[in-house]
Amino acid sequence: MPSISAAHIAPQSGGFEPQRSFDFSIEIYGIPGADVIQLALLDGFFPTGKNDIINIKYMAQERKVAGQLTFDEGRFTCVDYVDENTMGILQAWRATVQNIQSGALGFASQYKKEGSVVLLAPDGSRPRVMRMAGIWPVSVTGEGLSMGSSEVFKASVSLAIDIAYPEF
Repeated sequence: MPSISAAHIAPQSGGFEPQRSFDFSIEIYGIPGADVIQLALLDGFFPTGKNDIINIKYMAQERKVAGQLTFDEGRFTCVDYVDENTMGILQAWRATVQNIQSGALGFASQYKKEGSVVLLAPDGSRPRVMRMAGIWPVSVTGEGLSMGSSEVFKASVSLAIDIAYPEF
């Protein structure tokens, strides 16, 4: 009977180094007030795409084929900094989607941006990068106001995503 062990996971000789869930960043390019924003993240997401299923019925059988590709919204939470005005930068981007005062919608060419979800290796290299295109903030919310705690103020953003793909 073969023995089962974890000797192959993160051995001294190398190989099978686990990806840590806390080693990641989200980068957004070209939003108002910042060429590239890299946030002090508390939690994030990995883009998830899925195809609708088209069922084709023929006589007493059924076959399935791929339909439209859609991507789920991504949500992340970050720390707001007074001197960097993280919340203000995110709200300015959100204002390009819709002017809250007038109700006017913005042009997609102005509010849609590109970004990346980057999983980092322990040495800081970027072995896994998921590029996102056509992203825009569906909502920007502040979280964590409490007189009775010593928590930091957090900004939370939900992103619509047109497409996401791995960068090899």
